Amino acid sequence: MNSQQVKKMGLPDKPGVYFFKMGDKILYIGKATSLADRVKSYFSKDLINTRGPALLDMTVRADKIEWQETDSVLEALILEANLIKKYKPKYNTKEKDNKSFNYVCITDDKLPKVLIIRGRGLNKKEYTKVYGPFPNGQQLKEAMKIIRRIFPYFDNDSNKKNNREFYKQLGLVPDIITASQKHQNSSHLPSFSDADKNFDVFVAQYKNNIKNLKLFFEGKKKSVISNLKKEMTLFASKKEFEKAGEIKKRIFALDHINDVALIKDNIVASQEYTNSSRFTLKGSDATQNLNNLASYHIYLDGGLHAPSEYIHQETIIRGDELHPVISMASIMAKISRDKIMANYAKEFPEYGFEKHAGYGTKAHYLAIKKHGQTPIHRKTFIH
Repeated sequence: MNSQQVKKMGLPDKPGVYFFKMGDKILYIGKATSLADRVKSYFSKDLINTRGPALLDMTVRADKIEWQETDSVLEALILEANLIKKYKPKYNTKEKDNKSFNYVCITDDKLPKVLIIRGRGLNKKEYTKVYGPFPNGQQLKEAMKIIRRIFPYFDNDSNKKNNREFYKQLGLVPDIITASQKHQNSSHLPSFSDADKNFDVFVAQYKNNIKNLKLFFEGKKKSVISNLKKEMTLFASKKEFEKAGEIKKRIFALDHINDVALIKDNIVASQEYTNSSRFTLKGSDATQNLNNLASYHIYLDGGLHAPSEYIHQETIIRGDELHPVISMASIMAKISRDKIMANYAKEFPEYGFEKHAGYGTKAHYLAIKKHGQTPIHRKTFIH
């Protein structure tokens, strides 16, 4: 095949999974943020340097390309893993050793844990469900961060006593009911008497959450949303409005996964995320750069609008918890902040900028009082 043939296929600029085929035989399966851009990249002049001789050989042998669109890149990642498992394409396994693939595994505990396991350490008999292989471990970890905010679950790290409260505050594990407090000194998840009805209710709700997570990994998002709507209606009929509201947030998150490409093939933020960094500019530069975003739909955390009448914008209260775009932008901002603070720490070592994390620590304020403000402090910082 060649690039001219690919252009005539009319691949969409949408996320999904693509198949290189020779006759009816699938040679290679991949996922994409943009099917059109991704498939086109296989016919660039530097393919052998960027992807290696195996994939160059695959493009020469292939005589057909097919594809399947998905609502989001997250779902494309999951579909890709399921299809690789089903068809075992020659060039997927040739490009990478099976033992270096990653798998999502669910344990048989009373409160099942969700774990990422490398192929070389995997014994499938130890788990009730195994999903994968996922070719890229970093992409899988990023995907699991998104999934975990929709379906909070326990893993080995959150199981540790010192981590429990931290994970709970982040909303990454379900909030264990009050009865668990008497077991707070345990080094494991709380163990309850079978007669503890509250815990039985909690276990049932948690296992139902895991059931929906399994359905999502099986590519059955519509079934998950249908289940959640039934649960929401049931809680509302019982006047348990707080629980109904939590489920409504999950439905919102699932419905809005398709708003933006969540994961790029090269693990960098998509253009939408990259442009969000322009909001950190000041004064007239900020207004000018905001106006340059007129072709984008901008999501803002909180209740304030950006100072521009030319851009499409939507504000979401507690947006970093409710919307994946804002969540990713928040992560990017924190990474940038940490790099900036590390540089300030080298320039002004006595101020403890490396521990600053965007908010002044007590030690930081004391250092300012002792040594005075640096040129990078605004004048009102300690007033």
